[in-house]
Amino acid sequence: MKQLGLSSLAHAQHLLTAPYLDSEFTYYNRDLAVLQASHAAEILAKAHIAEHHPLLIFSQIPKPTQTDSETLDLKALFETGKTIQYHEIPDRLWATTGYKIKQLQLYQDFGKLRNSIQHFTSVRAETFLAYKTLEFIYGIIDPMIHELWGIYAVNCIEEGLYSSEQKDFFRYLHFWEISFLMPEGFEEINRKAKQSVKNQTTPLGQSFLKDENW
Repeated sequence: MKQLGLSSLAHAQHLLTAPYLDSEFTYYNRDLAVLQASHAAEILAKAHIAEHHPLLIFSQIPKPTQTDSETLDLKALFETGKTIQYHEIPDRLWATTGYKIKQLQLYQDFGKLRNSIQHFTSVRAETFLAYKTLEFIYGIIDPMIHELWGIYAVNCIEEGLYSSEQKDFFRYLHFWEISFLMPEGFEEINRKAKQSVKNQTTPLGQSFLKDENW
């Protein structure tokens, strides 16, 4: 379950930096990144809850009358069980594991953004979606997976460690002025990425979000 969440995180980050190929199938990459990032956070939080006990991720479990088995089995859980929803996760995560989501308002706001895309349509420009996805990943997921498992979000890259994709992603983070946790051994890559952005362009960051017409 944890690995599925990390794979979703890696795919969200890939969608953020993947080049636009003038194809109908890549047009919504930034929207899909929002969906993948929220999906990753949900799965990773549930994975940690399940480490304490698998049934803790359920809001509704089957009753004895709903299964032919003498004991609760996976078939019954799949058919009639219901897991907790996105908005319920922070409270359940804290109550069962002691981990508290660092920026609760950011978590909740991103959930609303996810819902607007998933249930309606794309609602903002892709630059806005890109920034908000990075803000969520490195404000919510990065500190969570590092505290729980010693994992860094910048290492969750589909092409692997030290790949060109990872180096590009370091530049991408500096371009957007996103703070992130740094794993050992990446100081030189980070320095070069930061210098590259400084030499080529003016970082966007928070100031760019003042334009509400995105």
